Amino acid sequence: MNFKRVKTLLNVTLISIICLSLFSACSQGESPKEAVAKALTATKSLDEAGMKNYFTYEELMSFDTSNKNKDTKKQTVQDKEKSKLFFSKLNYKIVSSSVEKDTATVKTEITNLDMKSIMEEYFTQALKLAMDNAFLPEDKQIKKDELDKKMEQILIDMISKKDNKTVTTTVNIKLVKTEKKWKIKMDKELQDAITGGLASISEKMSGSNQKDNTPKNKLSEIDDYIVSEVWNKGFCDIYHYIDNGKGSTGESIDIDFSLTQLDATYKKKAAYDKYIQELDPTQFADIKNVWTKLSTETDNLYNKIKSNKPTPKGTSLNTGKFSQYMEAFQQAVESVK
Repeated sequence: MNFKRVKTLLNVTLISIICLSLFSACSQGESPKEAVAKALTATKSLDEAGMKNYFTYEELMSFDTSNKNKDTKKQTVQDKEKSKLFFSKLNYKIVSSSVEKDTATVKTEITNLDMKSIMEEYFTQALKLAMDNAFLPEDKQIKKDELDKKMEQILIDMISKKDNKTVTTTVNIKLVKTEKKWKIKMDKELQDAITGGLASISEKMSGSNQKDNTPKNKLSEIDDYIVSEVWNKGFCDIYHYIDNGKGSTGESIDIDFSLTQLDATYKKKAAYDKYIQELDPTQFADIKNVWTKLSTETDNLYNKIKSNKPTPKGTSLNTGKFSQYMEAFQQAVESVK
Protein backbone atom coordinates (compact mmCIF):
# COMPACT_ATOMS: atom_id res chain seq x y z
CA MET A 1 0.00 0.00 0.00
CA ASN A 2 1.28 3.44 -0.91
CA PHE A 3 0.89 5.22 2.47
CA LYS A 4 2.18 8.50 1.04
CA ARG A 5 -0.62 8.52 -1.55
CA VAL A 6 -3.24 7.64 1.11
CA LYS A 7 -1.96 10.50 3.31
CA THR A 8 -2.20 12.92 0.37
CA LEU A 9 -5.77 11.84 -0.39
CA LEU A 10 -6.74 12.25 3.27
CA ASN A 11 -5.27 15.75 3.35
CA VAL A 12 -7.12 16.74 0.18
CA THR A 13 -10.38 15.34 1.55
CA LEU A 14 -9.92 17.13 4.87
CA ILE A 15 -9.21 20.44 3.15
CA SER A 16 -12.30 19.99 0.98
CA ILE A 17 -14.50 19.33 4.00
CA ILE A 18 -13.16 22.40 5.78
CA CYS A 19 -13.69 24.58 2.72
CA LEU A 20 -17.25 23.32 2.26
CA SER A 21 -18.01 23.95 5.93
CA LEU A 22 -16.65 27.47 5.75
CA PHE A 23 -18.54 28.16 2.54
CA SER A 24 -21.75 26.87 4.09
CA ALA A 25 -21.30 29.01 7.19
CA CYS A 26 -20.52 32.13 5.16
CA SER A 27 -23.35 31.63 2.69
CA GLN A 28 -25.95 31.40 5.47
CA GLY A 29 -25.15 34.90 6.76
CA GLU A 30 -26.72 36.26 9.90
CA SER A 31 -30.05 34.94 11.14
CA PRO A 32 -33.15 37.14 11.63
CA LYS A 33 -32.53 36.92 15.42
CA GLU A 34 -29.00 38.22 14.95
CA ALA A 35 -30.25 41.00 12.66
CA VAL A 36 -32.78 42.18 15.25
CA ALA A 37 -30.20 42.00 18.04
CA LYS A 38 -27.66 44.03 16.06
CA ALA A 39 -30.30 46.57 15.00
CA LEU A 40 -31.54 47.18 18.55
CA THR A 41 -28.00 47.24 19.97
CA ALA A 42 -27.07 49.88 17.40
CA THR A 43 -30.21 51.85 18.29
CA LYS A 44 -29.34 51.73 21.99
CA SER A 45 -26.05 53.51 21.29
CA LEU A 46 -27.57 55.58 18.45
CA ASP A 47 -25.04 54.10 16.05
CA GLU A 48 -26.70 55.31 12.86
CA ALA A 49 -24.24 53.48 10.61
CA GLY A 50 -25.10 50.21 12.37
CA MET A 51 -28.82 50.95 12.35
CA LYS A 52 -28.76 51.68 8.61
CA ASN A 53 -28.01 48.03 7.87
CA TYR A 54 -31.57 47.22 9.04
CA PHE A 55 -33.53 50.50 9.15
CA THR A 56 -32.71 54.19 9.27
CA TYR A 57 -33.02 56.69 12.10
CA GLU A 58 -35.43 58.66 9.90
CA GLU A 59 -37.68 55.59 9.48
CA LEU A 60 -37.71 55.03 13.24
CA MET A 61 -38.53 58.66 14.01
CA SER A 62 -40.79 59.36 11.01
CA PHE A 63 -43.68 60.19 13.37
CA ASP A 64 -41.76 63.21 14.74
CA THR A 65 -42.69 66.22 12.61
CA SER A 66 -41.69 68.83 15.21
CA ASN A 67 -38.53 69.82 13.35
CA LYS A 68 -39.82 69.63 9.80
CA ASN A 69 -39.38 73.34 9.21
CA LYS A 70 -36.15 73.69 11.21
CA ASP A 71 -33.14 73.21 9.01
CA THR A 72 -30.21 74.26 11.20
CA LYS A 73 -27.22 72.11 12.09
CA LYS A 74 -27.50 73.29 15.68
CA GLN A 75 -31.05 71.94 15.98
CA THR A 76 -29.98 68.59 14.52
CA VAL A 77 -27.13 68.23 16.99
CA GLN A 78 -29.41 69.05 19.92
CA ASP A 79 -31.98 66.49 18.79
CA LYS A 80 -29.36 63.76 18.35
CA GLU A 81 -27.85 64.41 21.80
CA LYS A 82 -31.29 64.19 23.37
CA SER A 83 -31.99 61.00 21.41
CA LYS A 84 -28.73 59.42 22.59
CA LEU A 85 -29.80 59.95 26.19
CA PHE A 86 -33.26 58.55 25.48
CA PHE A 87 -32.16 55.44 23.58
CA SER A 88 -29.46 54.60 26.14
CA LYS A 89 -32.32 53.28 28.33
CA LEU A 90 -33.40 50.80 25.62
CA ASN A 91 -33.23 47.05 26.38
CA TYR A 92 -34.60 43.99 24.64
CA LYS A 93 -35.09 40.23 24.91
CA ILE A 94 -35.62 38.02 21.88
CA VAL A 95 -38.31 35.44 22.60
CA SER A 96 -38.60 33.41 19.40
CA SER A 97 -38.31 33.58 15.62
CA SER A 98 -39.69 31.94 12.52
CA VAL A 99 -38.56 32.07 8.89
CA GLU A 100 -40.57 31.64 5.71
CA LYS A 101 -38.35 31.81 2.62
CA ASP A 102 -37.30 35.48 2.39
CA THR A 103 -39.48 36.74 5.24
CA ALA A 104 -39.14 36.28 8.98
CA THR A 105 -40.83 37.17 12.27
CA VAL A 106 -38.87 37.74 15.47
CA LYS A 107 -40.94 38.01 18.63
CA THR A 108 -39.14 40.46 20.90
CA GLU A 109 -39.74 42.07 24.30
CA ILE A 110 -38.60 45.70 24.09
CA THR A 111 -38.18 47.91 27.16
CA ASN A 112 -37.64 51.65 27.28
CA LEU A 113 -38.70 54.65 29.34
CA ASP A 114 -42.45 55.03 29.84
CA MET A 115 -42.76 58.21 27.82
CA LYS A 116 -46.46 58.59 28.58
CA SER A 117 -45.78 59.26 32.28
CA ILE A 118 -42.75 61.43 31.49
CA MET A 119 -44.59 63.55 28.92
CA GLU A 120 -47.57 64.07 31.26
CA GLU A 121 -45.24 65.55 33.88
CA TYR A 122 -43.32 67.49 31.23
CA PHE A 123 -46.45 69.16 29.82
CA THR A 124 -47.49 70.21 33.32
CA GLN A 125 -44.14 71.86 34.04
CA ALA A 126 -43.76 73.35 30.55
CA LEU A 127 -47.25 74.85 30.69
CA LYS A 128 -46.54 76.37 34.13
CA LEU A 129 -43.29 77.89 32.85
CA ALA A 130 -45.08 79.38 29.84
CA MET A 131 -47.96 80.75 31.91
CA ASP A 132 -45.66 82.25 34.56
CA ASN A 133 -43.66 83.92 31.80
CA ALA A 134 -46.80 85.28 30.10
CA PHE A 135 -47.91 87.06 33.29
CA LEU A 136 -44.58 88.84 33.73
CA PRO A 137 -44.25 92.46 32.58
CA GLU A 138 -43.38 92.49 28.88
CA ASP A 139 -39.89 93.87 29.49
CA LYS A 140 -39.11 91.02 31.90
CA GLN A 141 -40.52 88.15 29.85
CA ILE A 142 -38.12 85.45 28.64
CA LYS A 143 -37.65 85.55 24.88
CA LYS A 144 -39.07 82.65 22.84
CA ASP A 145 -35.68 81.08 21.99
CA GLU A 146 -34.62 81.14 25.64
CA LEU A 147 -38.01 79.78 26.72
CA ASP A 148 -37.65 76.89 24.24
CA LYS A 149 -34.21 76.08 25.67
CA LYS A 150 -35.58 76.03 29.22
CA MET A 151 -38.41 73.71 28.18
CA GLU A 152 -35.97 71.43 26.39
CA GLN A 153 -33.79 71.29 29.49
CA ILE A 154 -36.83 70.30 31.56
CA LEU A 155 -37.39 67.32 29.25
CA ILE A 156 -33.70 66.34 29.31
CA ASP A 157 -33.69 66.46 33.13
CA MET A 158 -36.78 64.26 33.26
CA ILE A 159 -35.35 61.68 30.87
CA SER A 160 -32.14 61.65 32.94
CA LYS A 161 -33.86 60.64 36.19
CA LYS A 162 -32.68 57.29 37.53
CA ASP A 163 -36.07 56.32 38.99
CA ASN A 164 -38.10 56.71 35.76
CA LYS A 165 -40.76 54.13 35.04
CA THR A 166 -40.17 51.78 32.12
CA VAL A 167 -42.60 50.01 29.83
CA THR A 168 -42.10 46.62 28.16
CA THR A 169 -43.88 45.79 24.92
CA THR A 170 -43.91 42.45 23.11
CA VAL A 171 -43.78 43.01 19.37
CA ASN A 172 -43.54 40.75 16.33
CA ILE A 173 -40.73 42.30 14.29
CA LYS A 174 -41.07 41.57 10.58
CA LEU A 175 -38.01 41.18 8.35
CA VAL A 176 -37.50 40.74 4.62
CA LYS A 177 -34.34 39.40 2.99
CA THR A 178 -32.99 41.67 0.25
CA GLU A 179 -29.64 41.09 -1.44
CA LYS A 180 -28.94 38.28 1.07
CA LYS A 181 -29.37 40.67 4.02
CA TRP A 182 -32.25 40.90 6.50
CA LYS A 183 -34.03 44.27 6.58
CA ILE A 184 -36.50 45.21 9.32
CA LYS A 185 -39.92 46.49 8.32
CA MET A 186 -40.53 49.58 10.44
CA ASP A 187 -44.17 50.00 11.45
CA LYS A 188 -46.02 51.97 14.14
CA GLU A 189 -46.07 49.02 16.52
CA LEU A 190 -42.27 48.73 16.42
CA GLN A 191 -41.81 52.51 16.58
CA ASP A 192 -43.97 52.63 19.68
CA ALA A 193 -42.13 49.75 21.36
CA ILE A 194 -38.67 51.23 20.74
CA THR A 195 -39.70 54.75 21.79
CA GLY A 196 -41.64 53.75 24.89
CA GLY A 197 -44.97 54.95 23.45
CA LEU A 198 -43.64 58.25 22.10
CA ALA A 199 -44.89 57.47 18.59
CA SER A 200 -48.51 57.20 19.79
CA ILE A 201 -48.19 60.36 21.89
CA SER A 202 -46.82 62.29 18.91
CA GLU A 203 -49.61 61.05 16.66
CA LYS A 204 -52.29 62.13 19.14
CA MET A 205 -50.68 65.55 19.48
CA SER A 206 -50.43 66.09 15.73
CA GLY A 207 -54.09 65.10 15.24
CA SER A 208 -55.67 62.92 12.55
CA ASN A 209 -56.30 65.85 10.18
CA GLN A 210 -52.64 66.83 10.08
CA LYS A 211 -51.65 63.20 9.61
CA ASP A 212 -53.77 63.02 6.44
CA ASN A 213 -52.60 66.32 4.98
CA THR A 214 -49.82 65.05 2.71
CA PRO A 215 -49.61 62.11 0.28
CA LYS A 216 -46.40 61.00 2.06
CA ASN A 217 -48.23 60.63 5.38
CA LYS A 218 -51.26 58.96 3.82
CA LEU A 219 -49.10 56.49 1.87
CA SER A 220 -47.14 55.73 5.06
CA GLU A 221 -50.46 54.99 6.75
CA ILE A 222 -51.36 52.58 3.91
CA ASP A 223 -47.94 50.92 4.18
CA ASP A 224 -48.46 50.46 7.94
CA TYR A 225 -51.88 48.94 7.20
CA ILE A 226 -50.39 46.40 4.79
CA VAL A 227 -47.50 45.41 7.07
CA SER A 228 -49.17 45.53 10.50
CA GLU A 229 -52.71 44.40 9.75
CA VAL A 230 -52.84 42.51 6.46
CA TRP A 231 -49.49 40.74 6.86
CA ASN A 232 -48.57 40.59 10.57
CA LYS A 233 -52.03 39.79 11.91
CA GLY A 234 -53.38 38.13 8.78
CA PHE A 235 -51.59 36.28 6.01
CA CYS A 236 -48.39 35.53 7.97
CA ASP A 237 -50.19 33.89 10.90
CA ILE A 238 -52.53 31.99 8.58
CA TYR A 239 -49.62 30.71 6.46
CA HIS A 240 -47.88 29.30 9.53
CA TYR A 241 -51.13 27.89 10.90
CA ILE A 242 -51.60 25.87 7.72
CA ASP A 243 -47.96 24.78 7.85
CA ASN A 244 -47.76 23.63 11.47
CA GLY A 245 -50.93 24.50 13.36
CA LYS A 246 -49.27 27.45 15.14
CA GLY A 247 -49.03 31.19 14.59
CA SER A 248 -46.03 32.98 13.06
CA THR A 249 -44.20 33.07 16.44
CA GLY A 250 -44.77 29.38 17.19
CA GLU A 251 -47.66 29.93 19.61
CA SER A 252 -51.22 28.61 19.44
CA ILE A 253 -53.80 30.84 17.74
CA ASP A 254 -57.58 30.92 17.45
CA ILE A 255 -57.95 30.61 13.67
CA ASP A 256 -61.63 31.66 13.71
CA PHE A 257 -60.71 34.86 15.55
CA SER A 258 -57.86 35.47 13.09
CA LEU A 259 -60.26 35.10 10.15
CA THR A 260 -62.73 37.52 11.76
CA GLN A 261 -59.93 40.06 12.20
CA LEU A 262 -58.87 39.55 8.59
CA ASP A 263 -62.44 40.25 7.41
CA ALA A 264 -62.49 43.55 9.32
CA THR A 265 -59.05 44.45 8.00
CA TYR A 266 -59.95 43.65 4.41
CA LYS A 267 -62.95 46.01 4.49
CA LYS A 268 -60.57 48.97 4.95
CA LYS A 269 -58.77 48.19 1.71
CA ALA A 270 -61.43 49.65 -0.62
CA ALA A 271 -60.82 53.18 0.70
CA TYR A 272 -57.07 52.81 0.16
CA ASP A 273 -57.65 51.45 -3.35
CA LYS A 274 -59.74 54.55 -4.13
CA TYR A 275 -57.14 56.93 -2.67
CA ILE A 276 -54.29 55.51 -4.75
CA GLN A 277 -56.42 55.36 -7.91
CA GLU A 278 -57.00 59.12 -7.57
CA LEU A 279 -53.31 60.02 -7.18
CA ASP A 280 -51.60 61.99 -9.95
CA PRO A 281 -50.51 59.32 -12.48
CA THR A 282 -47.41 61.30 -13.43
CA GLN A 283 -46.10 62.08 -9.96
CA PHE A 284 -47.05 58.73 -8.41
CA ALA A 285 -46.63 56.33 -11.32
CA ASP A 286 -44.39 53.91 -9.38
CA ILE A 287 -46.72 53.88 -6.36
CA LYS A 288 -49.77 53.20 -8.54
CA ASN A 289 -48.06 50.41 -10.53
CA VAL A 290 -46.79 48.57 -7.45
CA TRP A 291 -50.08 49.02 -5.59
CA THR A 292 -52.00 47.49 -8.50
CA LYS A 293 -49.93 44.31 -8.16
CA LEU A 294 -50.05 44.33 -4.35
CA SER A 295 -53.79 44.99 -4.22
CA THR A 296 -54.54 42.25 -6.75
CA GLU A 297 -52.41 39.71 -4.87
CA THR A 298 -54.08 40.73 -1.58
CA ASP A 299 -57.46 40.01 -3.18
CA ASN A 300 -56.22 36.65 -4.49
CA LEU A 301 -54.95 35.48 -1.09
CA TYR A 302 -58.03 36.73 0.75
CA ASN A 303 -60.38 34.96 -1.70
CA LYS A 304 -58.38 31.71 -1.40
CA ILE A 305 -58.65 31.86 2.39
CA LYS A 306 -62.39 32.58 2.28
CA SER A 307 -63.13 29.82 -0.23
CA ASN A 308 -61.14 27.19 1.65
CA LYS A 309 -60.96 27.60 5.44
CA PRO A 310 -57.35 27.13 6.63
CA THR A 311 -56.56 23.91 8.50
CA PRO A 312 -53.24 22.49 9.71
CA LYS A 313 -51.54 20.66 6.83
CA GLY A 314 -54.32 21.83 4.54
CA THR A 315 -54.11 23.62 1.19
CA SER A 316 -50.96 25.73 1.31
CA LEU A 317 -51.01 29.52 1.01
CA ASN A 318 -48.27 30.87 -1.26
CA THR A 319 -47.38 34.35 0.03
CA GLY A 320 -44.22 34.81 -2.05
CA LYS A 321 -45.63 37.34 -4.51
CA PHE A 322 -47.38 39.26 -1.73
CA SER A 323 -44.09 39.61 0.19
CA GLN A 324 -42.32 40.76 -2.98
CA TYR A 325 -44.94 43.41 -3.78
CA MET A 326 -45.20 44.50 -0.13
CA GLU A 327 -41.46 45.18 -0.01
CA ALA A 328 -41.58 47.04 -3.35
CA PHE A 329 -44.47 49.19 -2.11
CA GLN A 330 -42.60 50.08 1.07
CA GLN A 331 -39.57 51.14 -0.96
CA ALA A 332 -41.77 53.21 -3.28
CA VAL A 333 -43.40 54.97 -0.30
CA GLU A 334 -40.00 55.70 1.24
CA SER A 335 -38.93 57.45 -1.97
CA VAL A 336 -41.91 59.84 -1.93
CA LYS A 337 -40.92 63.36 -0.86
